[in-house]
Amino acid sequence: MRTPRELHLCDADGMTIDIANAGIQAPEFDFTAYVLWDEMREHQGQFLLMESEDSEIFALIGAARSQLREHFRERSTERRREVIEKWKADGSYPYKDEPEDDVERLERETFDVVATTVHRHMPRPKRQQKVTLALIREAVKHQPENVHRILDEVFRLSNDDKSALDNLLNRTNLSSMIKASSNVADRLDFLAALSHMVIDPEVRKMVKERSQLHKILENEAWVFGDHYSILVSDQALDTVLDRHLHILGRENRAPEPVRRLDGSTGIVDLMLSRARREHDRRQHLVVELKAPAVVVGAKEVNQIKSYAQAVAFDDQFHDRTVEWDFWLVTTRMDRVARIDANQRERKPGCVWDFTEGAITVRVWLRTWSEIVEECHDRLQYFREHLDHDPNLGHALEYLNANHSAVIPSALRLPEQQDAEDFALESLDGAGTQSAGRPR
Repeated sequence: MRTPRELHLCDADGMTIDIANAGIQAPEFDFTAYVLWDEMREHQGQFLLMESEDSEIFALIGAARSQLREHFRERSTERRREVIEKWKADGSYPYKDEPEDDVERLERETFDVVATTVHRHMPRPKRQQKVTLALIREAVKHQPENVHRILDEVFRLSNDDKSALDNLLNRTNLSSMIKASSNVADRLDFLAALSHMVIDPEVRKMVKERSQLHKILENEAWVFGDHYSILVSDQALDTVLDRHLHILGRENRAPEPVRRLDGSTGIVDLMLSRARREHDRRQHLVVELKAPAVVVGAKEVNQIKSYAQAVAFDDQFHDRTVEWDFWLVTTRMDRVARIDANQRERKPGCVWDFTEGAITVRVWLRTWSEIVEECHDRLQYFREHLDHDPNLGHALEYLNANHSAVIPSALRLPEQQDAEDFALESLDGAGTQSAGRPR
């Protein structure tokens, strides 16, 4: 039987004179509180007229409610601590080590509050509870702004629980802080992994451009600059023109295909675009990737120039509000390419700079070491304040968690390899033949 949440106003002998609403939030607790005062009978019924803040009964009930709030705040903290200790004891708690810095501590404390708020709604079997806690951890880490909505959809939370989560996640900056720290930590891990893939002499020999590096960077476009979004991946120049015209609101183009000077159409690896700070201006970026083992020379430089020239010399691409940059990205370049990228009359790295009428097109030769360093510079402020220094272990964990389908086998963690082996064995056991593990 549920105990009513009431505040009984009693005389000195404990006899109830009036009953008021408890008037406090105390999720998980049902209670009846008793206030004893030897003059209570003289003030019978006055609690209904509490508009006057000078009345004794107003002060009495206010003090009682303050004491109740403090009492249940302490009881709630004790109960949360008991629940967390129970999870740790039975192995359900999803954090194994102590937090390493303030950011991890903030995330951990937020998880504790969120998980203990909804623990009454969780499934009782230990295995299901462990899975639920792991999912809550991922939600707190990666989608803190949506945690209360997700949990409400799953558990159908009470109004008190929803209010508690809303106060925690929406009316403070916890969500934005956790989200920002998680994003920055992931980016730092990815930079470490990218450096390992494209710079390490042994690993870069195994990394393929189109099926591995290209596929990974499709989902990590921030590497090429903040606020870029991918418009085209592995498509012909015709598609580049279509997306360009679509952005400008000009849907109709000439039926003839876009050609390079040698008459070929050409395939671009990535086309990205972002709005500039200047009003109604955009910057298009076309990125040409080369396998890390390739040493770029005159042949590759002329290829990227041919793409840029196809854009520069086709009037359909011309618009004063848009600038075009073409990047040829490589790990190493030969002497000829290095000389071309370091001419006195051009900015370092620029191998072609063309402006005529309404078109501006530049071609750049970029190295991965430069790009990674620039990314580190952009994240420097956050790195110093988050105190997150990714090591190779973190980097490989990030790659395996986010790009396991396309990374080289040499970068796969043992547990990832074991999981794949188990899946293949399961298929074989079910009568499915495998011609070999795809890479």
